[in-house]
Amino acid sequence: MAAAHWIDRDAGGKVVIVAPRPDSGEHAGASVAALENLARTLSIEWARHDVRATVLAPGPAVAQDVLDAFVAYLASPAGDYFSGCRFDLGGR
Repeated sequence: MAAAHWIDRDAGGKVVIVAPRPDSGEHAGASVAALENLARTLSIEWARHDVRATVLAPGPAVAQDVLDAFVAYLASPAGDYFSGCRFDLGGR
């Protein structure tokens, strides 16, 4: 797993999980909930290693460049505040 690299070096890091769009299938909602739970759990377990985890849940109308920009923001130092949370982009 990618986070093992950060944990072994005690360097910290970020995991940004992009969930499936709601129009990607009948199980998309369950997948988003599972990924949100994963990010919350990882943010608690990996906090002592300074590894943060977040989830992006894009709506069906969110453009790829908007999604890319938000991932870049969360991966930057400006995103250090966020961990264990879900961002709904594009509403429902």
